[in-house]
Amino acid sequence: MVSFTVFKGSKVGSIIEGTTTREICADEVLVKVTHSGVCGTDEHRKHTDMVLGHEGVGIIEVSGSIQSRT
Repeated sequence: MVSFTVFKGSKVGSIIEGTTTREICADEVLVKVTHSGVCGTDEHRKHTDMVLGHEGVGIIEVSGSIQSRT
């Protein structure tokens, strides 16, 4: 089980921080995003419960295939 933080929009248009906890499946990885682009698409979505930012770059923190062997 891993926990991670996301930044997403809200009904009032503020950016809010959320935390999610879940298992990483065998065909998934958890990436610690170090840089992410924000563009006009994100501006349109900041009033929704949706994670913002895209074209992210980061470091693989957890690999499902490795985790499933332990």
